[in-house]
Amino acid sequence: MHLHNLTLHDFGAYQGRQSLDLRVKPKRPIVLIGGLNGCGKTTLLDAIQLVLYGPRARCSGRGNRSYDTYLRESINRAADASRGAELRLEFSITVEGRPRTYEVARTWFVSGKQVRESLAVTVDGKYDDTISENWAEHVEEILPLEVASLFFFDGEKVEQLADPERAAGVIEAAVQSLLGVRAVEQLRTDLLALQRRQRLSQEDQGILEQIRDLKAKSQAAAQEVTDQSQLLAQATSRLDVAQAQLAKIERDFERAGGKLYEERRGLEAAKEATAERLAQTRKDLRASPRDRCRSCFCVSSWQRCGSRPCASRRRPRLVRSSASWSSVTPGWSTSCRKAYPPRPALR
Repeated sequence: MHLHNLTLHDFGAYQGRQSLDLRVKPKRPIVLIGGLNGCGKTTLLDAIQLVLYGPRARCSGRGNRSYDTYLRESINRAADASRGAELRLEFSITVEGRPRTYEVARTWFVSGKQVRESLAVTVDGKYDDTISENWAEHVEEILPLEVASLFFFDGEKVEQLADPERAAGVIEAAVQSLLGVRAVEQLRTDLLALQRRQRLSQEDQGILEQIRDLKAKSQAAAQEVTDQSQLLAQATSRLDVAQAQLAKIERDFERAGGKLYEERRGLEAAKEATAERLAQTRKDLRASPRDRCRSCFCVSSWQRCGSRPCASRRRPRLVRSSASWSSVTPGWSTSCRKAYPPRPALR
């Protein structure tokens, strides 16, 4: 892998568009970048790793920040965040004895509270959609991330690699990544985790069976609720139609004289009630003469009866003969005379 060119646009301390030629000459394969502290030497190394590895890049200035936060804060302070930043890296590799030139462009910008990122890869000057979508896997075939730490490092990393005790771990991890050992170990770890999940006890199986039954009942209940809701909606619709028809019939009935008909029925009911009261009154009047005499007294301008209910009243001294009772109270004078015979007339 030979680096050709690195272009930075509003990234970190590099304002505007800055380009760095990284081509090497024969027998001089090393590129040295020098400068004072804070001039942006480490930023160049971070840019190369970021454009190649994206979220997996081991940038020195990222720390524990999230990837979106790092991208947002890596935009130059004097630049417009909505226009964002851009990194481009051109390099070449040899595939099946033929050189191939890659250009990887990673751009991002801030949209509201989110960061939008895009990646485009061209191979020999032509955009390759497949490689662009699967660049994370493709770059591992070109330069694995673990091996990249042996190629992109600053002066502090040289001291670390020079220490035999500290360099052993770094070199071991790089070789394992290069040979695919790390991937095999990761697969082994994932397989063990999968086996542990599959070792369910009998109790767990029973709980799972109960969960399945409850889910089935829940689905059946939900379906029943749906069916009943449909039936309710249909019944409500029919009720609305019936109420509308009833209102129309009542209006037609009222226009056709139905109100007068109802008033007539009310009058007829009142007439029947009055007739019943009249019949009851007549029935009471047809009671026995004895009861009538005890409950009332007969008044005449010239005579009063001598019945017991009237005994407390002052009896007149002059009473006509018994023959006159029939003219005063026809129909029941005979009974009164038998029950209460009149006194003899005074002379």
